[in-house]
Amino acid sequence: MKRIIYFLILLLGSLAGSVANGQTGKLAGRVTDEATKEPVPGVYIIVKLDGALKGHAVTDEKGFYSVSPLEPGIYSVEFINIAFWKVTRNDVPVEAEMTRFLNAELKETSAIECVISIECGIPDPWRTNWPVRGGERTFYRGDGQPATLGAGLK
Repeated sequence: MKRIIYFLILLLGSLAGSVANGQTGKLAGRVTDEATKEPVPGVYIIVKLDGALKGHAVTDEKGFYSVSPLEPGIYSVEFINIAFWKVTRNDVPVEAEMTRFLNAELKETSAIECVISIECGIPDPWRTNWPVRGGERTFYRGDGQPATLGAGLK
């Protein structure tokens, strides 16, 4: 009797596992540069279902990605890389036991602007322009003389 119960437990456990595995799908594809058609590595893919994050991936050196497991549904997929414009694909269906292939071409951004703010030095209560914030900036060398900034820094 114990053997029959043990066998039934194993049988039901394996059936439940196979049913659970069969209820998910997969999203896969390749991301390329729109202009050169070359693969784009390092693209972050965000997969959302009704606004909730359900999966994510990063493209490999050949531009390929894969996101699984995903429950069946209609997804929104975002492709993000700092050097390219973000691409969003809505209404992407994913079905159980199927792989949905979704490729994307990204358009390179024309310019990237970075703003760097620096505050450094040793506070000196006798200098009225410390700390360095907004307006005119004066930096001092170790000997107390004003420093000259090179390489086009202002």
